[in-house]
Amino acid sequence: RNWQEAEVCAMAVHITGDLCRALEAGVGPVCDAVMQALIETVANPAVDSNHTGTNTFLKPPIFECIGDVALAITGNMSRYLGAVMPQLAGATTQVDSIRKSLAENEDEDLRFYLDRLSESILQAYTGLIQAFKVANKTQPEIVDMLLPHVDQIMVMINVVTMDKDRDDDVTRAAAGVVGDLAHTFEGKVKEKLCHAFVNELLDEARRSQKQETLDVAKWALDML
Repeated sequence: RNWQEAEVCAMAVHITGDLCRALEAGVGPVCDAVMQALIETVANPAVDSNHTGTNTFLKPPIFECIGDVALAITGNMSRYLGAVMPQLAGATTQVDSIRKSLAENEDEDLRFYLDRLSESILQAYTGLIQAFKVANKTQPEIVDMLLPHVDQIMVMINVVTMDKDRDDDVTRAAAGVVGDLAHTFEGKVKEKLCHAFVNELLDEARRSQKQETLDVAKWALDML
């Protein structure tokens, strides 16, 4: 919670993510405390108010960590949806605001921050979608708890698509979320995935110079 010591806080968040990946469901007993600390920090408007210094960013590693927590505890993540989704929606608004600012005045540090924030939001969504899909095997229909939030996720995909200067990693992450939505919800979200901006995003992903992005684009198109 000591966000003023940003480098130390970011390191603690990264370690938390590592522990989630290593212990998986074993992190359950401490999840309430972990999620409370993550949400309180990311909700603080003073956090990341300075966009210089890659080691002082907190929102990107926090959103990535939320995705790690989700994958570790799967269906139990439903307890935190009410707190997590508004923060992701707010971060999407921030991404769009920064995108518009950069269209008028290019700033290298701000550009880097925008890419990292965008990618981390998408990674959080990926973690949530995949976690609920896994949980659905033993908790039928729990994945439908995410359905009311699909429109919010699609807003992020649209915002990313409008950012023509984004990093390839962001494109790949966005294409991955599209594929996850299609694979997880199948026909339930088909209409939402028919938006022109989805096709535009995947077309751009198919033109990537990176094989990993090409592979994700192909997979997402196959899911559609």
